[in-house]
Amino acid sequence: MWAVSTDILTPGQHLSGAWRKGLAYKFTKGTLSPDGAWVDPGNAICPRSCCVPSLTVTQMPSIINLIVAVSFGLFVPPRLLSAAKYGGLNLHPSLLPDLRGPAPLQHTLLAGRSLTGVSLQTLDHKQFDHGMVLAQTPANPEHEDALRIPRDCATVAGLQALVTPVAAQMLVQALRAGLHLPPLEDRGWKPDAAQRATLLHAPKITKKDRQVTLATLRACSQDSPAARGTLARRQDAIGPLWFWSRDRQGTRKRIIIEELEELSHDSIPRNLPSIVLEDPPNSAHPHIDPDSSATAGTLHPDSASHRRYVVPFEEEDDDTYVPSSNRPGKSLVLWNAVKSLPSTDEPTEQTWIGGEDGLCLGRYRILSVKVEGTNAKPTRVALHRFFRDSGPMTCG
Repeated sequence: MWAVSTDILTPGQHLSGAWRKGLAYKFTKGTLSPDGAWVDPGNAICPRSCCVPSLTVTQMPSIINLIVAVSFGLFVPPRLLSAAKYGGLNLHPSLLPDLRGPAPLQHTLLAGRSLTGVSLQTLDHKQFDHGMVLAQTPANPEHEDALRIPRDCATVAGLQALVTPVAAQMLVQALRAGLHLPPLEDRGWKPDAAQRATLLHAPKITKKDRQVTLATLRACSQDSPAARGTLARRQDAIGPLWFWSRDRQGTRKRIIIEELEELSHDSIPRNLPSIVLEDPPNSAHPHIDPDSSATAGTLHPDSASHRRYVVPFEEEDDDTYVPSSNRPGKSLVLWNAVKSLPSTDEPTEQTWIGGEDGLCLGRYRILSVKVEGTNAKPTRVALHRFFRDSGPMTCG
């Protein structure tokens, strides 16, 4: 019976005052069985004295001869790696050297990759994801063991479910084969010059990365195979996406997109409206009187088959931004349409392309949004105080 005695270091809870100084951790002990299953005898937790603020002050037990880091998030210092007889290993969900960094799954989806992978590398003493690759899934998409991404795998959770069992098996097999024992052999993919030009970095995803910008909108509005689905892919990979807007009283709010999906080809008008409108020079966003009969958002059974809704759009972080001739204001053009106008019956919720209260942005259907500080609601309902213009939209 082959087994490994293992100490696991995982993020713990607030067990001591050390938490206020940094991160606290707890130890659990267990055994790795021959088939790779984890056997946990009672989930025993070490005494409070084992909890430490960070690895920089941790005294590693002398009996530990190998460190394995998986989604750990902290740099293991050289003194700990040197103290372990065989150093350290790390499982990384990409085909290194591609997508080095803390968010490889997210950036795999953002890039629209059809192939992913898992790499088992040594822990480098100086940099993240720069160790020697001891085992790796095939980089050739035609290989029978290549990790091809299914078309319906569009979320981080889905991609994680794809790579996790492969990574677990890779670690078990590598330890059995003694790949961590010297002399070490580099078994990693070696990209050629053309392939190196396509390598990406995978930095941490921040709230700023989720902001919808003009660059984002321009990229997703291009009529090309590469551009199609980019906004929906971004929402699935790192969402929820958001943008700045102002209501009719001029109060700026963050608009958070809760549900977004790509429209089917036959639902898109031939003369699709521009996603962004630029205001005339020297004009601020006109705000509609909320008590006026011109208030946007009311749909009637006898409306034109296509209708547009215009909302202010800003990407500046400065709340004092005022449109000017040098920096004109911009607006998003949302729209909705009836697939076919019945001669007698009123349109039903299924008749409207965006749903009766959903709206479309370019080639995408936004089903619900959340105005900062409120709950998620259908898009037309949530944004009714932001509409600065609406009316029939001429489409072929």
